[in-house]
Amino acid sequence: MPIRIILADDYPPYTESLRDMLARAGDIDVIDTVTDGRRAVEAARAKSPDVVVMDVRMAELNGIEATRRIRAELPSVSVLALSTYPDRTMVTQMLRAGATGYLLKDCAGEELVDAIRAVAGGSTYLCAQVADTFAPTDLDQILRNPKSGRS
Repeated sequence: MPIRIILADDYPPYTESLRDMLARAGDIDVIDTVTDGRRAVEAARAKSPDVVVMDVRMAELNGIEATRRIRAELPSVSVLALSTYPDRTMVTQMLRAGATGYLLKDCAGEELVDAIRAVAGGSTYLCAQVADTFAPTDLDQILRNPKSGRS
């Protein structure tokens, strides 16, 4: 059975290129594309995807708050953050909101397919550039206790 995903990014040409690339993976089905966090939450409610690939910075509702809402309402839906920024604070906020993966847009490609498969299977996925910004103990603490206020 294919992994059902929603792509949420505020730049439609980028989203369409991702859709085309993911169609070639064979086991990933893009069931919707949306351009803001509010629509991502609505689409997740309506379509119950396995994974939402979420841009962090979007209008209407940013990816952090959209992730928080999706994970609160639909805990079985995994969220994979996709961002241009390897900013440690932003990564921490997304993980604490409930994202189970964080990938930089310049890493997206075949690594995006691997990341989607990983988070759909219940694993955490961080691209190397993101993981390298954290000490292993800090990252373990964030992942074990995502609601914690410490960073």
